[in-house]
Amino acid sequence: MTVTAVVPTVPVLVSAPPRWNFAGFCDYCGQRGCTNTRCITLYASSWWMVCPLCAGTGDVDGDCCRMCLYGVVEANSTTPGAIRPAVSG
Repeated sequence: MTVTAVVPTVPVLVSAPPRWNFAGFCDYCGQRGCTNTRCITLYASSWWMVCPLCAGTGDVDGDCCRMCLYGVVEANSTTPGAIRPAVSG
């Protein structure tokens, strides 16, 4: 399988994923209901952008994209279009 990275050429509205998954487990430490200061700080200082592999669809050739989380990936703060999450837990 050949995969080509796709970078949006127009401005795209990006939302950061939540720190906890839908079952209440922290994406950083894997603990349910995590209140760890380290995890909270990591999330608050993170930057996110549209996944360059699946272009945000979460799908690569009919399979689940293994590079991203809900169509976005963590990015460098200097990456054009990268956003910070609205911190709420």
